Amino acid sequence: MSIECINIWAVIIPGSATICSIIATVIIALIRHKEVKLQISLNMITAKRIEWQETMRNELANFIQDCNELMHLTFISHKEKSSDLKPMSSKVSKILADGYRIILRLNPSKDKKVIDTIEEIMTCNYYDYESIEITTTKLDILRSKLIKEAQAMINKEQGKIEAEAGYKR
Repeated sequence: MSIECINIWAVIIPGSATICSIIATVIIALIRHKEVKLQISLNMITAKRIEWQETMRNELANFIQDCNELMHLTFISHKEKSSDLKPMSSKVSKILADGYRIILRLNPSKDKKVIDTIEEIMTCNYYDYESIEITTTKLDILRSKLIKEAQAMINKEQGKIEAEAGYKR
């Protein structure tokens, strides 16, 4: 409302300028409240995305490290012709548990490539000493593939974070 309008109402109806000011103040307060509520919601979503991103980085790094350690154990067992599978079994169990934990955090439709690669790693036959070279080569390829796919997935999430924060790429 313009000042002239308020002044006209003030002449016509005494105290109307005060009423107009109160109404304008209430409307501005309601709009501001909605903006603040939206900003708080965006901040919470962004914080959760950042938390998810860090969790995924850590869990994927641990998963890949466990795969590396398992391959090392496999080589040692093969080289020493050891029949003691306890160290390998506990590492395989950890890889399976970590793999499923990661898969459960992912979206089956959006993160299918990462899920499929993790599942392939989880189904490698680490106990077959006859084909250890094939398994190692396959695992090396899968680990590289997982790293690239995970980086792309996390990068996409970073784009969403930056968009929510108002950054331009």
